[in-house]
Amino acid sequence: MARHPGLGLGIEVPTLLAALRAELPGVTVVHEPGCPIQEPDRSRLSAAAGAARSAELCIAVVGDRPGLFGRGTSGEGCDAEDLSLPGIQDELLEALLETQTPLVRVQRLRARRRRDQHRRGGGGVVRRAQRG
Repeated sequence: MARHPGLGLGIEVPTLLAALRAELPGVTVVHEPGCPIQEPDRSRLSAAAGAARSAELCIAVVGDRPGLFGRGTSGEGCDAEDLSLPGIQDELLEALLETQTPLVRVQRLRARRRRDQHRRGGGGVVRRAQRG
């Protein structure tokens, strides 16, 4: 709850990174943020690709930022020009696919987005769409 940080959620909700590290204690999990959700910041793409290149498996988490009336990339009052992922997330996925490391894409979406663009290479897609 961004506007009320002192209230908390009422339940413990681990990040995907924390959950992976907890569930896979014997595995080295490297986290390299590739790009922000909306901003066109390309400064971390090469570091993310480098981490993927040295890994046995790459898990890329992409998607929307829910919000109302322009505070997010999807939700009431948030229109999109097309069905691509927000920001430069499509570029991030392309850079990760070019490494030839097996890729699992975890996609958290509130709106319908184009999903077939990055299917080459036989990678997996985990998608959680939130209704409402």
